[in-house]
Amino acid sequence: MERTKRNKTGPIFWGIVAVAAVACLAAILLRGGKGAKGTVNIYVADELYASYPVAAPRTVTIEGEDGKVNVITIDGTGVVMASSTCSNQVCVNTGRISAEDSELFDLNNWIVCLPNRVSVELAEE
Repeated sequence: MERTKRNKTGPIFWGIVAVAAVACLAAILLRGGKGAKGTVNIYVADELYASYPVAAPRTVTIEGEDGKVNVITIDGTGVVMASSTCSNQVCVNTGRISAEDSELFDLNNWIVCLPNRVSVELAEE
């Protein structure tokens, strides 16, 4: 009778996969929890317009008396200027800011629309 060799790498392989999966899940949860803290402060003409917790997703539309419109989206971990009627679109092109990556942006935790006089601050708690 011929004996078949057992492949011992199977349990080791699956153990490594399980540890890697748990580590990835932990990293995702920790990163999400970090970004969910803080407050989004919206200013119009240097006056506080509204404040919302980052953890509460919503879309805020600001319509100025002069017909200018800015749309701000809070997604639960960060904020983005989704659209604006300004001509240069710098605020829209700033992209999404969040607590964990705010140091990557020129204005750290701000999105500013100078033509429409709307600014968005991501403030830490």
